Amino acid sequence: VAGILPDEPRSHTVARALSLMASGDVHVAPMITHRLPHTDAKAAFDLLWDRPGDALGVLLEWGAAEDGAP
Repeated sequence: VAGILPDEPRSHTVARALSLMASGDVHVAPMITHRLPHTDAKAAFDLLWDRPGDALGVLLEWGAAEDGAP
């Protein structure tokens, strides 16, 4: 979760964001632009650092690489 204002406690902001997602008021699925196995974590961080305009939401998926899950 980003966009934290300096004068607002981070825990409050994170709790509010999670509440909005849980209630369905904020839909995060359309914000996911990339999914990578956790073994490609360096590539994910490189993407975010080197080409921030190409990625909005990057997920590292745990378990998918080992167990064949989609």
